[in-house]
Amino acid sequence: MLSRIASVLCLLFLTACQLPSSQHTLATAEVIRIAEAKARSFRPDIARYEHWLPPQYDARYNSWWVAFRVKHTRYAQFWVRVEAKTGKAYIAVE
Repeated sequence: MLSRIASVLCLLFLTACQLPSSQHTLATAEVIRIAEAKARSFRPDIARYEHWLPPQYDARYNSWWVAFRVKHTRYAQFWVRVEAKTGKAYIAVE
């Protein structure tokens, strides 16, 4: 009896731990579209830039991060953060 209760509690705990990761509702393609639109408003010469990494989801902020850099350089020039629930985008400059 006690082992069943422990098993049920473990199952509930594991299920609860997975809930935050399912909160990001935007698809990767949508994240890129929003990030590019925000980047274009920040840098009108966006054709000189490229995505440095694939979009990265950060559960702490429930947001996606997209890095942009000047083509053929090594480091990110700026990042765009896209909130997963609202789709709002913000610029973060290095």
